[in-house]
Amino acid sequence: ICGVAFVPRYRRVTVSGNGHSELILPVMKIRRVVSITNYSTATSSTAVTAAELAEITVPADDGILRSRTSTFPAGYQNLVVEVEHGFDQPPAEVRDAAIYYMRERIQHVRSGIPDRAVSFAVAEGGTYRLALPSGRKTGNPDIDAILERHTWDTGRAFVA
Repeated sequence: ICGVAFVPRYRRVTVSGNGHSELILPVMKIRRVVSITNYSTATSSTAVTAAELAEITVPADDGILRSRTSTFPAGYQNLVVEVEHGFDQPPAEVRDAAIYYMRERIQHVRSGIPDRAVSFAVAEGGTYRLALPSGRKTGNPDIDAILERHTWDTGRAFVA
């Protein structure tokens, strides 16, 4: 929901090289680059050496790798990058919101109203509109406000 891992994780992504010294990944808060493999063809690949990996930095939490000495070879979907990413632990208010939301979902009482209903009418007369979650939100305004404060949405579009 927030676009970032709140605990350390591993991820493998396939991206297109651009021929520049910077490479944008669809992963925020990169901790370490594990490996990069360049696929020049579908069956031919070259792994980046440990020395070359040592020259790659992630100076900010924006998901952009920067090489001090070389460029990332241009090509369509030619680089497989393995990274460790995420926070050491979630911020306290995110942890608390997750616990609250899980408790809310577990204790959810089923009613006669379908979960996807937008409104319903009662026999005594009257129509009621239901609050619905939108986009990435949970539908709980308190939890949504916390998630919004901790969202790392860059607005970048990726093809994987």
